[in-house]
Amino acid sequence: MLRVAALAAVALLGAAGCGLIRPSEGSSPTTAPASPVSVAAGGSLSAPPTLPAGASLSSTPATTPAPPLDPTFEAIATRTMMTDEARGLLARSTPELTDRATIGQQCSLEPDVSVLGCYQAGHIAVLSVADPRLDGITETTTAHEMLHAAWASLGVVERSRLATLLQAAYQTHATPELIERIDIYRALDPAVIDSELHSILGTEVADLGPELEAYYARWFTDRSAVVNLAQEAQGTFASLRQQVDDLDAQLSSKRTKLDAEDADLRAWRADLDTRSAELDSLRNEGRLAEYNDGVDPFNTDVAAFNSAAGTHQQAVVEFNDLVVERNQLAAAYTDLAEQIDTTVSSIGG
Repeated sequence: MLRVAALAAVALLGAAGCGLIRPSEGSSPTTAPASPVSVAAGGSLSAPPTLPAGASLSSTPATTPAPPLDPTFEAIATRTMMTDEARGLLARSTPELTDRATIGQQCSLEPDVSVLGCYQAGHIAVLSVADPRLDGITETTTAHEMLHAAWASLGVVERSRLATLLQAAYQTHATPELIERIDIYRALDPAVIDSELHSILGTEVADLGPELEAYYARWFTDRSAVVNLAQEAQGTFASLRQQVDDLDAQLSSKRTKLDAEDADLRAWRADLDTRSAELDSLRNEGRLAEYNDGVDPFNTDVAAFNSAAGTHQQAVVEFNDLVVERNQLAAAYTDLAEQIDTTVSSIGG
């Protein structure tokens, strides 16, 4: 099953097997709108099913002719550079595109885990994602699930040999995100780890070493095609998250500065108000010489205040423009994340 860990850097994963998404603590950008600054003072996913009983352990390619792929999956197979053997395996797995509302009928769902696709003997279900900003997710998920079917077709000796290579590759390429994803599978069912690594590494990680590359050539004529698609899909989320994080850092720094300036301007304004009242009193009492002596310095300070207030207000406008930009990016991230959110609560379960 293809699962994606962290709705932040949505990373593609994928029982035999599945693909999932689980939000990481603190990894996704805060999607609640940031608050503008007011005008200044004086302002002018259930556990992956185990390998079904009786599933073939033979590594011999199937001899029965595969049914033809429908045009949608034929295009996916072509785009991911699947070999003829992989296409046949995909066709015999009766692949099906499904939407968020019905994916639970094909794949087991956990309340807080999203599933992009799943494989069970004789059937592959893949979440249909049409948004062009998420281009590559459906293709990568399909390839991921096809590799689960491939794993199920291997003999015990071949699986054991591959497991050693896959574990070594995992240690070499493990990122915090990948470790988190594998830990999710480990918590659900440790028995699926090798199968998941077989699908994840095979579709998402480049340069796996000569032995694994030679093995995956059985399923892809050019594995870099599907790896590039996976990385582009992941990059969409990563880019949005990074932009939101960067703007949050800028806004935090700017807000601190604006708050300090606002406090200074309020104190300055209060002092000017006091001095203005004193000048009015002098004039009313007929103490015109004292009044006149105080007018020019007062007016000079008022001009300085108004200049500072104007500069501050322009900074407030720029801050609020950044708030709008940040909230638009966060909304885009949320919109994309919701399109691949198949948790029970998100689809009314």
